[in-house]
Amino acid sequence: MNIILVDTEAAGSRYTRDWKTHIPQQLTARGHKITVIEGTPSLPPGKGQWLNATGTIQYKGEQQAQLAELFHTGKIAEANLILFTDAWNPTILTVAYMQVMTAHRIKMAGLWHAGAYDPWDLLGQRAYPLPWIQHMEQSLLQALDYNFFATDWHRRLCTAGRGDIPHAHTVGWPCEYIPPRFVDLKTPGSRPLIMVPHRDSPEKQLQIARDLQAHMPECDWMITADHDHCDYVSLMGRAHMVFSANLQETLGIAVYEGLCAGARPLVPQRLSYREMYDPRYVYPSEWTEHWDSYTRYRPQLIDRIRRDLQRTDNLVHEAHTVARRYFTGDELYRVLGL
Repeated sequence: MNIILVDTEAAGSRYTRDWKTHIPQQLTARGHKITVIEGTPSLPPGKGQWLNATGTIQYKGEQQAQLAELFHTGKIAEANLILFTDAWNPTILTVAYMQVMTAHRIKMAGLWHAGAYDPWDLLGQRAYPLPWIQHMEQSLLQALDYNFFATDWHRRLCTAGRGDIPHAHTVGWPCEYIPPRFVDLKTPGSRPLIMVPHRDSPEKQLQIARDLQAHMPECDWMITADHDHCDYVSLMGRAHMVFSANLQETLGIAVYEGLCAGARPLVPQRLSYREMYDPRYVYPSEWTEHWDSYTRYRPQLIDRIRRDLQRTDNLVHEAHTVARRYFTGDELYRVLGL
């Protein structure tokens, strides 16, 4: 099959950087011919943000121009599928337009990561009340022949109340490169190390981790957002636990990385965590739903952390269980017939 891969710009150390090579290699290994459509690397994102707002539009604008050239020359007819690794891409609408106007019909599929439909997303906070953004995201969903999500939670969040959305599937993300990066690293020190590997934005509630750090002097805490540079992989290898109090999470790659490194997850019973992790690794959602709730339940949470640090579970089995459902591209490629 001939596949046009409209990629996502690499953002720092995020998984989008790994996808630059991982997805093309996977598809090539499956016997497909790949044409990658990319732009010029964008500006660095602001603090706590995923992408640079103007830089990502410049990047996507270059992709749009390249696809328009394929339609103009007729070479688009050689393709069987256009795969957008970021479905929040206005180019999808211009491709739909060109298909109508040129009679070249190619299946389109997109992977959804975030959007204004998420009230904790920066775009959702700034633009959700505006009618145009709601109509635009509805149009993107309808223009795609396949809409893919990493978790059921994210799929429901995006599609709720939108009517019939074409082929909305929960497939997990192709992240098979993660376990080899983190296995066989376990070198825990004598003092418990708790990792909090989240960016500094309000929905990550890092103030809770900082307060726990002050109340648990027997533990070392690594809140990665508080450090300009850290040896992330090595620290995960030393960590005993990965902690989250997030109010927004549609997958949670960092927690999974910790699990692969042998660090025990402790996450709230909400968001994507609810479906992904065994009850042994989740705590009641109300314990960290907001600051007042946290201070009310702080003694219970501290007690839970201390007890969990004493437990020995088969984390390798848990990592394999999570990986089979959420961190492989097998289901994505199966649905697409690849």
